[in-house]
Amino acid sequence: MAKYYVESGDLKVVIQANGPVAAAERALSCIGAKDNLDPVVTINERGFIRERKDRTTYSTDIVLETGTLMGMIGEYAFD
Repeated sequence: MAKYYVESGDLKVVIQANGPVAAAERALSCIGAKDNLDPVVTINERGFIRERKDRTTYSTDIVLETGTLMGMIGEYAFD
């Protein structure tokens, strides 16, 4: 299992999973009623984008619309 950094709005977690979407699924299960999500979720193995100098992104960073991700999680089992 790899370590993934998942962030969106108030959500900022490090998750071990078999893949990036499985990591996002686990991360989203951690959100509380008061947590706000951004329109996009970012997933990567390099660290939180908002902590990077100048918020640098890499080609390996995965950026998904939150609604699309929720639909994928509802339709498929990733872990």
